[in-house]
Amino acid sequence: MASATLRSARDAPARLWLWMTDRPRRALVVAIALACALRLPFVASPFGDDEGGYLYVAQHWPGPGHWLYGAQWVDRPPVLVLVFKLVALLGATPVAMRLVAMLLASVLVASAWYVGRRIAGDAGAAAAALCAAALVSNPVIYGSELISDQIGATFVAASFAVLLAALGAGGRRTACGLAALAGMLGMCAFLSKQSALLGLVMAAVVLLARPRRNLLLVIVYAVGALLPLAVTLAWAASGPGIAMLVDATYTFRVDSVNVVSAAASDAPAQRVWSFLLAALASGIVFPLLHLAWDVAGRRGQWRLRLAVVAAAATLFAVIFASLNWYAYYLLAVVPLAAVGAAVAFVPGTRRWGRLLPRLVVAVTVVAAVVAVAVRLPADTERPAVSRFVAAAARPNDSMIVLWGQPNLMEDAGLHTPYPYSWSLPVRVEDPHLTLFADTLAGRQAPTWLLEIGSIDDWGLETPRVARILAARYRVAGTVCGHRIFLRDDRTRALSAGRHAAAGAPC
Repeated sequence: MASATLRSARDAPARLWLWMTDRPRRALVVAIALACALRLPFVASPFGDDEGGYLYVAQHWPGPGHWLYGAQWVDRPPVLVLVFKLVALLGATPVAMRLVAMLLASVLVASAWYVGRRIAGDAGAAAAALCAAALVSNPVIYGSELISDQIGATFVAASFAVLLAALGAGGRRTACGLAALAGMLGMCAFLSKQSALLGLVMAAVVLLARPRRNLLLVIVYAVGALLPLAVTLAWAASGPGIAMLVDATYTFRVDSVNVVSAAASDAPAQRVWSFLLAALASGIVFPLLHLAWDVAGRRGQWRLRLAVVAAAATLFAVIFASLNWYAYYLLAVVPLAAVGAAVAFVPGTRRWGRLLPRLVVAVTVVAAVVAVAVRLPADTERPAVSRFVAAAARPNDSMIVLWGQPNLMEDAGLHTPYPYSWSLPVRVEDPHLTLFADTLAGRQAPTWLLEIGSIDDWGLETPRVARILAARYRVAGTVCGHRIFLRDDRTRALSAGRHAAAGAPC
């Protein structure tokens, strides 16, 4: 009896796999449910750094100011801000943020399922969908948040899925319509994250591999891709200016690499190790290694192999050039990982070779479940700081966070008079803190200053800033080791803030 039970438990994964591949839509439903379930424990978690910052920008855009998005300087294209504008319209709450993230994750999973099915049939669909679901929602690589890399990856996956549908369409009109839509989605990826080029690169390789046969689709795809780009350029020309758009989204990126490389800091090297550890802990390294093994050893499907190689080379070149190596960059790799989970199921693969990809899929799913079960410790310090300010502040108060952490402004419900709410733009655009000091000394000086990082991080402190702080501000409190400054000419009920933050663990 015991041996039969053990044998039944051992055979359960195989039966589940057969159940999903027997009717592939079951795998799609299971994968979408998995992606959403992995995110549910985090649905009410406080905003992440970028989540709160982009939401703050979206809520105040359009508005007064001469920067790309009104009063705030952001180095991202407008499609990204439009996604967060949707979150703002849905209530600007953490739950609204997570629901939008779930919707995007579901689109990515469905796209991976379709691509896997076109590549390797029903088994490929199940493998790609489950792998994508586990990875895009893994908190180790920030899959629990709405990250720009996830948004870009969703557009990339959807673009490639629609392109494959266009190539397989029976009628010319349908094929052209799908190709145009694929081009639009590929460009939207690019307009949500500058490095999200995978969709455009893979489409270029697949379509141009047979230029005569695909000439009409190439033209239609290009027209579709140019449409959102033209709309973006028209918006920029009528508002902040095309030069501002180029400067914020591309010139700044080059300048930031120079600043990071010139800084005397071991932070980039530490992030490389964190990046590699996250790649291993999330399991994403395994489908990628399997994809490399399969691409190198397979003789057929040379167009697909070339497209994958070109996309991978482009993506990792961009990541390497950035010198940042943040763990959430791995979300951009999820579409490639899903392909890596599917390709081994192409008909003709030897039976022993099919055991490995099933193991790869299982590893990514188990890694995601374990990561959610462990529930990485939440950041309790920063919400405590924002609660202190929110409880003591008045409606017209303003705030600057030193340095970065723009989510705290959204948490506290205050606005900022300083355009650089992320730390890197401060280092690149205001390295001598000239504008920062002018803001502190001027009529629009913020009511509150939150010192999350040291005020002299990266050697930014200037004598003028120190004099202004001493003359115009006082320390109103210290929460979780972070100093909170209040303007000397403002009186606030600080006891309310201390009461609000008193119960927060640090």
